Amino acid sequence: TARRDKASLFELKGPLKATPDRAELPDFDLIVHAKGHPQIFKGKLALEFGERIEASAELTAGFVDLDALFVGPGAEDRPSPATVLYMFADEVLTQASEFGEGTLAVAIEQAGLGGDLVGAVDLALATKDGALTVDHLKAVLPGGNRIEASGRLARGGFGPVFAGPIKIEG
Repeated sequence: TARRDKASLFELKGPLKATPDRAELPDFDLIVHAKGHPQIFKGKLALEFGERIEASAELTAGFVDLDALFVGPGAEDRPSPATVLYMFADEVLTQASEFGEGTLAVAIEQAGLGGDLVGAVDLALATKDGALTVDHLKAVLPGGNRIEASGRLARGGFGPVFAGPIKIEG
C-alpha cells in the first residue's frame, strides 16, 4: 500500500518557546485529519535536545474517533476494537523508538472504538532506552464495564505484545 503523506494530516497551533537545547509548546491545539473527520486535541509538549531527544507530552480531548485515526485509507469495513488497539500499539512502539526518554499522558472524555463508545480514557506511557511502559490505562467500556491495565509493551515475533496485569470489572 502507498504511504500517506503525513505532512498534510496534522495541524498544530500554539506558542513556541525555544532555545538551542530545548523547545516547548506550553499550550497547543492539534487537529489530526482522519478519513474526513478532524480529531481535535489540546496539549502541552516539552522537548530536550541532547544525544537523543527527550520528550514530555500531555494530550486531552472531548471526543476522539479511534477507528478513523487508525484505519488505513480506503478501508470500507469498520475495524474490530482489537485491530484498532493493535494498530495503536504498533504506532506507539514505532514513535517510542525515536526517543531516548519520553512520557505521554492522554485523557479523553469519550472515544469511538469498534462502533461503540469508550469513556473516561486515562492513559500514561513512558519510554526509556527503547522499552515502553504503560504506567496506567483506565477506561469505561460499553455497558459500564471498566478496564485497568499497566505493564510493558514490546515488539514480539508477530507484532506488539503487552505483558502486565489487566483488571476488567462490570
